[in-house]
Amino acid sequence: MKIRLGRGALTVAELARLCGGRAVNAGRASEPVSALCTDSAEAGPGTAFIAIRGARSDGHDYIARAAEAGSPAVVAERLPDSSAGVPAAIVPDSVAAVGRFAVAYTEGLGAVRIAVTGSVGKTTTKEFTACALSSEKVYSSKGNYNSVIGMPLSLAGMPAGARFGVFECGMERQGQMPAISRVCRPHVAAITNIGTSHLEFFGSREGIAEGKLAVADCLDADGVLLLPAGEPLLAERLRSDPRARSFSGDGSTAADYAAADIRREGDSLVFDLVHPGGTLPGIAIPTVARHNVPAAVIACAVALVCGISPDGIRAGLASYAGVGMRQQELKMGGCTVIADCYNASPESMRAAADLLCGEGGTSAGARVGGKRIAVLGDMYELGPDSDRYHFEVGRYFARAGTDVLIAFGPSAGFIASGASTLMEPRSVLRFPDPDDPGAAARALRDVMVPGDRVIVKASRRLRAERIIEILGKLLPESV
Repeated sequence: MKIRLGRGALTVAELARLCGGRAVNAGRASEPVSALCTDSAEAGPGTAFIAIRGARSDGHDYIARAAEAGSPAVVAERLPDSSAGVPAAIVPDSVAAVGRFAVAYTEGLGAVRIAVTGSVGKTTTKEFTACALSSEKVYSSKGNYNSVIGMPLSLAGMPAGARFGVFECGMERQGQMPAISRVCRPHVAAITNIGTSHLEFFGSREGIAEGKLAVADCLDADGVLLLPAGEPLLAERLRSDPRARSFSGDGSTAADYAAADIRREGDSLVFDLVHPGGTLPGIAIPTVARHNVPAAVIACAVALVCGISPDGIRAGLASYAGVGMRQQELKMGGCTVIADCYNASPESMRAAADLLCGEGGTSAGARVGGKRIAVLGDMYELGPDSDRYHFEVGRYFARAGTDVLIAFGPSAGFIASGASTLMEPRSVLRFPDPDDPGAAARALRDVMVPGDRVIVKASRRLRAERIIEILGKLLPESV
């Protein structure tokens, strides 16, 4: 991770003070610090390296490499003997220091801060929200910098002139969301949904809901907390918290902010937004994936709360563009290939099936084009029920109308078994070796014909995009 400081460069002494540490060898710094990074490979002139102790490696072992690359300073808990002369901010805990630095460095900035969290759709919702606010100067967190390290780094990158800051907030363990909330201190917060991502570490959806609700721990007393309507695990908060407002993107108007009359017009979805002040008609988003509508509703709600005009909201949402490896459409061999390889959970897998076999490839319910082909890989961190979740995903794709299913990765057998309950065995292929994406790519090439529609979907750790990269080499006419 690397971020350029939004308010300008700092001396090593200033960096240490804002981190809550002490400066060492400050006089030896070659230049001010204008950026921060957590990967020594990104270190260099002007960029301070943050040494973090991880489960598999210790960043302190790379301090010398960062210094050799030209870093003017490091943020570290200690200096190894081999790096004793390196300018540094010495802190008790490097991760905590990043959060403390972000809070202190951005103190006094007047931007309205918006926090987006949830099991699925955080990045998409963040991007939609930034678009909806874009008639004013808006800053949003980089990529999916949403962790206890990434979110503070993103905050530190916010420039002084921004009116709005939109930040993605993620969690992998209990206790992380309160820490992130203390750094973000949002004026508006939204929870997209409560799903099963990281279920292995939370034990239950109830545990996930409890963790996500911590985003409101540091929410302004007069702030707004947006929660999905119809989620039983959040119903009590909607009743008891005067800051809470509900949203819905399924066509029901039984929410404070709701999408009504959702329809497809060309390559866009259009809906009317029902909100406490009336109705905002004709909201268009440049996607045909219906599961993106709730994200757009959240964006509209945030923009209305922040005082953006209806025309500003419409124009901003119309400018939305998808984020890399998230439903990125490619033309390959005369087919449409949807690369959705950034993350996967049971909820997002079902949405992908609906996109492949439903509104993404149909008009008024009638199938158009060629076959529907799904290339599906592992979903990680689902706990003891992981096998069942993979089986159910395979079955869901089969029930949705998938013509060919290619399962890739260690859980391929469970995905394929689920699909085989409803599909012909010859239409279900399995490739369990995660180190051989070429086998899945060749199988995909062999079943594809012009006019087919393909989706490749898996958790990031599996790197399923390798299948698409290899397919591109097998199909020289790909664009």
